[in-house]
Amino acid sequence: MFKFQRYFATASFIAIVGAAALLDLYYRELATDDLVAITQHDNVILARMFSNTLWPEYSDYFRQASDLNRRQLLEHAGTQQLAQAVRKLVTGLPVLKLKVFDTSGKVLYSTDPAQIGLHDPTEVLREQVAREGRPASELVFLERFHGLGGVRQGVRVLSSYVPVMEEGAAGPQAVLEVYTDVTALFDRIEQTRSRVIQAVLAVLGLLYAGLYLVTRRADQRIMKEQLRNRHNTELLTRFGRIVDGSSNEIYVFDADTLLFVQANRGAYENLGYTPHELLTMTPADINPEYDLQAFEACLAPVLAGEREQVKLETIHQRKDGSTYPVELRLQLSRSETPPVFVALVLDITERKQAEARLNHLAYYDDLTGLPNRALFADRMHQAMSEADRHECMAAIMYLDLDLFKHINDSLGHDAGDSLLVQVARRLSGAVREGDTVARMGGDEFTIILPDVGHVNEVSMVADRIMTVFSEPFRVEDRDLYISASIGITLYPLDDCDLEGLLKDADTAMYHAKDAGRNRYQFYSTQMTAQAMDRLQIEHGLRRALAEDEFEIHYQPKVNLHSGAITGMEALLRWRHPKQGLLSPGHFIGVAEETGLIVPLGEWVLRRACVETRRLQCAGFPRLSVAVNISARQFHSDLVETVSRILEESRLSACYLELEITESLLMGDARELTEMLEQLAGLGVKLLIDDFGTGYSSLNYLKRFPIHALKIDRSFVKDITTNPDDAAITTAIINMAHSLGLEAVAEGVEQEEQLDFLVSRACDFMQGFYFSRPVPADELLQMLQAGR
Repeated sequence: MFKFQRYFATASFIAIVGAAALLDLYYRELATDDLVAITQHDNVILARMFSNTLWPEYSDYFRQASDLNRRQLLEHAGTQQLAQAVRKLVTGLPVLKLKVFDTSGKVLYSTDPAQIGLHDPTEVLREQVAREGRPASELVFLERFHGLGGVRQGVRVLSSYVPVMEEGAAGPQAVLEVYTDVTALFDRIEQTRSRVIQAVLAVLGLLYAGLYLVTRRADQRIMKEQLRNRHNTELLTRFGRIVDGSSNEIYVFDADTLLFVQANRGAYENLGYTPHELLTMTPADINPEYDLQAFEACLAPVLAGEREQVKLETIHQRKDGSTYPVELRLQLSRSETPPVFVALVLDITERKQAEARLNHLAYYDDLTGLPNRALFADRMHQAMSEADRHECMAAIMYLDLDLFKHINDSLGHDAGDSLLVQVARRLSGAVREGDTVARMGGDEFTIILPDVGHVNEVSMVADRIMTVFSEPFRVEDRDLYISASIGITLYPLDDCDLEGLLKDADTAMYHAKDAGRNRYQFYSTQMTAQAMDRLQIEHGLRRALAEDEFEIHYQPKVNLHSGAITGMEALLRWRHPKQGLLSPGHFIGVAEETGLIVPLGEWVLRRACVETRRLQCAGFPRLSVAVNISARQFHSDLVETVSRILEESRLSACYLELEITESLLMGDARELTEMLEQLAGLGVKLLIDDFGTGYSSLNYLKRFPIHALKIDRSFVKDITTNPDDAAITTAIINMAHSLGLEAVAEGVEQEEQLDFLVSRACDFMQGFYFSRPVPADELLQMLQAGR
């Protein structure tokens, strides 16, 4: 008998140790799976926020990045701007590295510059995500990792691949790879597991010792009674050792009465109750979200054997009335008499705060606090549903700030951000209760007007919004005036889906800009045809650049003192395959809006320098050329571009003149001053084009290295018949000469105009009176003929 009992005790010990090992394995897998799932969820939210905020804002950069090589990507200005935006985005998050792949596996951007532009087409998880559009993650241990915080030794990293989806797209546009540091979380899991297993093994050792000793009792009945008593005693002791040593909140309650039976020190400390007080209560008494009946309903599946445990995210209420979020896991122990539920409680306050922050970033604009594109879409769908139910309308206003880029270019992005915040605040105060103001990105805002009964209601709101911009905005101790153009579309009159409504509102907004800005415009079907024309022009420009359909005509510049051709202005023409020769008025506005003006302007500069050098070598060595420069070119490494083209064409810098507008010189931007001084340092001459039609401040004439003023053709046109135009033209010539500058008159078409300019000692002229713009070969013939 005793030998059998000893064998039984030994076998039991082996079985329990095996169960403990399985428990250890199960606990580790469960905790690791939870860790991966939670971290992947956070990374998906981060990717959604990236898709809704940074992807639209840098869409041009990402579209170009796939075609750029590694050096071009690293030197691209958008890479640095995106780096700052990404760092701001992941501030406060445990992100070690962030990478953006295109669907072929090329790294379009990485927080590690060494990886930008590399290509990895063999990454299985990334290819799976790009193909299926579902996120995937991998948990790895790395001996050495180079991330945002520098080199880390011995880290556990969760690498998540998440698709970047644009609204309405058929599949992923890119794959975002996020490396998240889970070392601390993983170590905490391992520490908790180690303490639990140690406690379990200690208890099992005591249980085995008890079983071994009771086999030596003489009387089987006494032995069983002693074993029963000892089991009950050791059960309490075992539980007390485990729960008191745990950092988590743990308690046990009766399965029938739901009264607490035992709790650990963490439960008493977190809840603020004494042991005597807590043992008179039930879990429903500390959970304001459940009454006793509702709590019993949650336990029913476990009591019925349908589930092994219940997992809840709820809240606990302390004795002082304060609450905190918890994750509650309840498991039934039927081996106890009576049966009891064991509850493991995890305080998830930090997790909820992180989720709340990520959710806010995913649905709200970080700069202005307004709803972003994602939340705007959700609220517009609600407004459309309400309009269907109530048989009314909903309106979208698409608002774009006029000439906002000049603020950023002249005063810097910090000033631009300050202005955007003030605009957001004023817009929110101008709309009706229940309306939504959202920021779509950049200087674009949208306003949702739900429950619209008549179009006049929309006009009244639009009028109020226009008055928002009548008062100046105070930015960096200066008053700035800015206007806005608004496009308005109505659901369901104009369109029945959100994408179409946004497109219609955007089209109407561009018509408001074309009509002179600082106004609002309702959408009409005729606008769609014009928008398609604009889109065709954009596509045609891209094709024309690729297929070399552009050419330059030159308008001679005549020296009014000698009568000789001393220079020329390079004027762009487009040899359209169907429409013939087009002047810039047909396409330059679209080029400015799309950014194509930068490569197009570089092409013009290079061709003008090359052909001018050819004319000089043909016998006219002192011939100069003037090229118009747009504002966008001033923010695309213009100095380096000019220097490189001069070197390639072998044209001396003194024969190149760059024409800029007065609006470009607004403000006192240090960057612009340095760039103009660098250009002047190369020997290039700077001319103010269309002088007198821009800003009234003439302070820039003494601050910037200007060489000449070009009198706008609007003044020259009527100088012989309009005394005001004659006075203005005379004043410009005199002012130029008093400042040591040259004066150039544009648009001279009559001999009387020429005589007037000669009498006022104007230095140069150009216009149809002398010659229309002609190709380089015709200009060479004019020069050879001695005209």
